[in-house]
Amino acid sequence: MNNEFKSGIAYATSAYLLWGFLPIFWKAINGVAAGAVLAHRIVWSLVFMIILLLITRSFKAFIAECKAIIKDRKKLTGIALASFVIS
Repeated sequence: MNNEFKSGIAYATSAYLLWGFLPIFWKAINGVAAGAVLAHRIVWSLVFMIILLLITRSFKAFIAECKAIIKDRKKLTGIALASFVIS
């Protein structure tokens, strides 16, 4: 078996396991407010991305890209709208 086939099997297995365990997860957080879930997702995503940027040594490039986006009104508006729609 080649690596691509093995990766496909691993991805498919992971997807089926996730599909099976998600109902248990949703049942467990049934009493939690949607705003709290959204807030946790935002905060923990930020923490994870900062750690990932530091590990890959890409933090300075990320800051430079953020500054460029802030200066470009069209990009900033598009990203703000996309983040609103996603949330």
